[in-house]
Amino acid sequence: MRNIIQILTKISLLSLLLVVDGYSSSPSDSLYYQKNPVYKYQVELFKLNKLKSAKIVMFGDSHIQSGNWNELLGINEVVNRGIAGDDTQGMIARIQSVLDLRPKVVIIEAGINDVYNWVPNEVILDNLKQIVSKLKKTGSQVILQSIFYSAKLWGEDWIKRNRPDLDVPKYNKERNKNIDKLNAQIKQLAQKEDVIFLDINQKLSNKIYLKDEYTRDQLHLNANGYKIWSDLLLIEINKLKLKEVL
Repeated sequence: MRNIIQILTKISLLSLLLVVDGYSSSPSDSLYYQKNPVYKYQVELFKLNKLKSAKIVMFGDSHIQSGNWNELLGINEVVNRGIAGDDTQGMIARIQSVLDLRPKVVIIEAGINDVYNWVPNEVILDNLKQIVSKLKKTGSQVILQSIFYSAKLWGEDWIKRNRPDLDVPKYNKERNKNIDKLNAQIKQLAQKEDVIFLDINQKLSNKIYLKDEYTRDQLHLNANGYKIWSDLLLIEINKLKLKEVL
């Protein structure tokens, strides 16, 4: 478990490095997810899957990958399709591993790695729209959730060593302001696509930053954070009133 946590943190810090050094994606750049060492490994593991179906699929990045969702939700047949460091483009590329399970419900948590790689909001939204559309075509119910904030001091040690000119709280506040704008657009997308939208930051943040009591490293959740998140998800899952899920 310690090795997994270290890998997740290093991948997240790589995203931070690219942003503070002024990196921005362009059509000529190789796709970010293809540079992610965890991505290929996890996709190969997904190919070994022997399940023919799933009640729920958790689809996203490290926030998803780190959770034991059968236990957190108290529901059998919940499949984890999270990959640390993944972005929305990477999720599109591997969505067949979700569709093959013919899930009743898919919970989408994505976007933080796009934001910290300076992907334009309109590109993130278009990618999310493609993901939702593909899932709806196969009959899955979709819960689309907001992007998590980072906490006040996310990346502090790295920034102090490599970019001491940056004000860490100010930098993270600006990133979270962009997340606010994007989340408002994601909410509109959910309404347009007639899927459930879950605002996770309403419970885990102080409206500016992810609260310290819910994070283990200023970005990823601790047990307290997962408790609140899973409780909120259960409320939304129950709204679907699917007897074959509960």
